[in-house]
Amino acid sequence: MSRVILLPSFNEYGNLRKLLPELIIGIDSCDLIVVCDDSPKPEAELISKLINNLNQVILLPGTFKSGRGAAVRRGFKWVSENVPEVKHVIEADCDFSHRIEYILKILCFDEAKDFVVGSRYLPQSKINGWSLARRKFSKILNKVIPKILKLNINDITNGLRRYSKECVSLLLSYKQESTGFLYLSEQALILNNAGFKPTELPIIFENREFGKSSVGFRELRMSIADLYKVYKLKNKEFVS
Repeated sequence: MSRVILLPSFNEYGNLRKLLPELIIGIDSCDLIVVCDDSPKPEAELISKLINNLNQVILLPGTFKSGRGAAVRRGFKWVSENVPEVKHVIEADCDFSHRIEYILKILCFDEAKDFVVGSRYLPQSKINGWSLARRKFSKILNKVIPKILKLNINDITNGLRRYSKECVSLLLSYKQESTGFLYLSEQALILNNAGFKPTELPIIFENREFGKSSVGFRELRMSIADLYKVYKLKNKEFVS
């Protein structure tokens, strides 16, 4: 297995039931999909049954809602321990906000690139289905957070990314400070300070069609606290 796709999941059975069979059609026989699921019963049982009937898909169940970043980190650790020949690890959302065509675009992009980001904020990019208020809020976050952390990146909050084996090893070698969505910013900071600059590719981003976002007031409050933790790392030198 040279490429692994990580799909962090919480109560996404309805989306996974459609996404996984379609995604399998587009990947190679040597690719692996790992679903890092934190769903409670009975949703978790449905997801387990679904994945048991699919080739090239592994389930990493969680015991509680750990946060998107923690789920991705769990996937990184599993891949590092069980797929030593891996070249690239991709993370993507499983709610169809990341179209399959763009997951595959990131997956198959120039192998020499260590850190690839699917960006919603490039001239060729587009966001469908968001309200004007949500667009403005997201754009402000993606201006403010990189400025605070001194990072040259247009989209630091989108979770469609590809990492080389070296990047994954680097991220796992340091303590995780944030477990939610701010882990995306933490990852970018660590990689940047170790010399791994992001390559951004334009994507069309879709508002989720089914289910609802698990991000609520509690998650937003935690993200503010996490941003402070990540901010304290901005001048730290990370060694690959």
